[in-house]
Amino acid sequence: MDASHILNLIEDMPLLANLNLEQRVALIDMGEHRRMDKYEQIYHHEQRCDALYFLLDGVVKIATNSNKGREVIKFLLYSPDTFGEQGILSGSEYGETATSMSDDTHLLKIRINDFNHFIHKYPIMLSGIVNFLGNKVRMVERRLETQIFMNAKDRIVDFIREAAHKRGQRVGVERVLKRSLTQQEIANYTGTSRQTVTEVFNELKKNNQIRFNRHRIIMDDNFEPYVGQ
Repeated sequence: MDASHILNLIEDMPLLANLNLEQRVALIDMGEHRRMDKYEQIYHHEQRCDALYFLLDGVVKIATNSNKGREVIKFLLYSPDTFGEQGILSGSEYGETATSMSDDTHLLKIRINDFNHFIHKYPIMLSGIVNFLGNKVRMVERRLETQIFMNAKDRIVDFIREAAHKRGQRVGVERVLKRSLTQQEIANYTGTSRQTVTEVFNELKKNNQIRFNRHRIIMDDNFEPYVGQ
């Protein structure tokens, strides 16, 4: 992936919204482009926060484990996005594990020390950091509201719909979503069980609301996030 392509991909990232072309080029030049395979770990829990990551293409899972050892997926990030921001805030350790969830994930890795020097050189970057962190807070709030106010079935349907609109390809009046998670991983993300995920998928299929196989999900573009009554 060349620099011009990366420039196009980072153009709409809130963190970089106030940078001009020259400053964005300088940021790219200090970074390391990485290509990741599916299920390849980017960083792990308790690893020292030494880098900030820009998700250029693909899907990344941010997860931790419960006291009983069950994986809890905190966020699914779709390109373009930014993660690993703990190093900007505290410079301590990652409190989570980041894993590539697509076959061809592309990242721009920037060392925290280099990024801090960049901020000192271009203080206009600070307002972008505030916007980025504000978006993160809203993302956390939405996840919390989903867990509190939606029942298990609606959380699963909401996940499908959100993923399709963020990542799916529009084909006529339908959206086609390439599957990046297993049924168990969807359960880990929605705080449900694998059995419930399977039941919801089958109910949606029976009601002709979606079609799916191991590789993709197809749904009407006006798909509503409700199941049954």
